Amino acid sequence: NMLTTQIEGRMKSTRANHGRSVKLLGVMSLVSAFALLTMPSMPSMHRTLAEGVVVFSHTYWGKYWEDIFAAPFTNIYDGSGDRSASLPHDPNNVGYVLTLTSCPGDSYNTGDEGADYDPGHSFYDAAAVLKYSICRYSYADDSRYNATMYALVHPDAVKCKDPNGQDYDRVEVLQELGYHVSIVGSQIYDRMLQDPFVKENLPIDSGERDFMRLDALSMDNHPIVVSVDFRTFVIQNLDSDFDSFLNSNEQMRWSMDYPTNVPSTGSNLGPNLHWIMMRPNRDLEAAIIAKYAATSYTTTWGWNNQGVKDFEGVLGIKGFLMHYYNRIDVGKLGILQRCYFGNDNSNPMDQDQSGSTICRDHTDCQDCRAVSFDRIKVLKMMDTCGKPWECSYDDTWEPTAKVQCENYHRAWFEARKNFEDSYWQNGIPSFHNGTFHPNVFLGYCNCAGQACYDRMIDDKA
Repeated sequence: NMLTTQIEGRMKSTRANHGRSVKLLGVMSLVSAFALLTMPSMPSMHRTLAEGVVVFSHTYWGKYWEDIFAAPFTNIYDGSGDRSASLPHDPNNVGYVLTLTSCPGDSYNTGDEGADYDPGHSFYDAAAVLKYSICRYSYADDSRYNATMYALVHPDAVKCKDPNGQDYDRVEVLQELGYHVSIVGSQIYDRMLQDPFVKENLPIDSGERDFMRLDALSMDNHPIVVSVDFRTFVIQNLDSDFDSFLNSNEQMRWSMDYPTNVPSTGSNLGPNLHWIMMRPNRDLEAAIIAKYAATSYTTTWGWNNQGVKDFEGVLGIKGFLMHYYNRIDVGKLGILQRCYFGNDNSNPMDQDQSGSTICRDHTDCQDCRAVSFDRIKVLKMMDTCGKPWECSYDDTWEPTAKVQCENYHRAWFEARKNFEDSYWQNGIPSFHNGTFHPNVFLGYCNCAGQACYDRMIDDKA
């Protein structure tokens, strides 16, 4: 049942090559759902995508994960091959795509949301629990849908530095955890942009790498692909939602983020990027990129003078997808209910300039903090409650938010514990003896902060 294949790492149209397509062909060990993975560099470590036995050699217990995945950067991307024949072509297989645009703390300084929530020192844990939260609701849960995990990694995000400044290889971490990895550059680069304002301001808004997410549209071996990030945490079966999407004429579905500024105008907000359901279509990918390159933006009137403006990320994929589906390809977008697919446990009210309390989004003023936890399908972690791997807890949380934040963290740590107990046989022991809010963090935390978190594999921080 072992599957060892070759995957094509694609670096598209970066600023350095000004549109010339460069292919990095790499021999990478991959795994689809329920297949066993053995890493060549670690013959005694084994992983499945999520279901099945995970074996971790005792000989590695004394090492830090940055040492285990130290980056030699020799022969990593040698070889040739085509990934298309090896990847699943199943009408019930959903692809989940994680995009990594940069390393923590590097010089790529933008408003990219994904970079804001990079787990840094807990990269291994975060990638493992994200995958597990998705895969546990695939075939193993009587679901009609299987799952395949992907990672789109920018060339500058392959080699990152650990807390002591030493290099480690994020691609190897992801491979070892069962992700299909592609090395991908941005489809957008400055020379192709026709509008001077966009060209000048995109780097300080969301950055051109924000558009790497669109590469998911090329994965037409799946009926559906879902763009995710490290805020994503799935807590329910999604069969009915996938069925509904496939039976519609929609190209994408997402929940709406709150506006950056109040009052809401209906055009000053964009999608929640932690969960975007897409129907793969290469022509659609090309059409969106072409429209973006040719469309103008002004701070007064927004995209193409049609009103979509004035929120964080407006010059990136968040703003342009909002413009595209509300002004160009109208009728091809489905909106998911925020409380069930984009619940970040935040207050739906804010104060306007006069000091009056108003709804942040006048089209949907439901208080998601009060929604029963068992009705939520996909959590949007971290915005309000903080990062679980930093043992985030705030005694000043208002009562409604406090209950849900505790639920969020508890659910994440329960998933980690279930992964270790069921799929990490002979793994590194975790004693669960932390005393910091043990009913929430389940013994994995001794205090608040990243140094207080008990990682799956120790790091050097």
